[in-house]
Amino acid sequence: MERAVLSINANKSMNLVLKNIFNKDFVFYSAIDVYSGFTILKAIQEIEMIVIDLDEHCIDCLDFIHFIRSSKIYKKAVVVLSGKNELPNLNSLRQDDGVQIFVKPFSPTALISNNYKYLRTQER
Repeated sequence: MERAVLSINANKSMNLVLKNIFNKDFVFYSAIDVYSGFTILKAIQEIEMIVIDLDEHCIDCLDFIHFIRSSKIYKKAVVVLSGKNELPNLNSLRQDDGVQIFVKPFSPTALISNNYKYLRTQER
């Protein structure tokens, strides 16, 4: 079974960066908004991780993250990208072990190594 990552990000340039980061070991899917992302998530069972950028559609993204993390069907690892270190509800996300937060600009090396560590612990 192929491993997959879903990026929900309206910024095409950031999606290209993320695709280059994850493309070696994951099938990469991208969506420009939460609605499109959820449609992909429902269709592709192999998605293990969702990368979501809070800089666009912040409230929709936060609602989606809370839904994903509380869902028994769609519970996935979530990587949050944000241009700001302090946002409403960001502290509650920091308390969830399944959510990692990266403030932009971020290190691609740190992003990939942290997520591989997380996904390996989930496989056990």
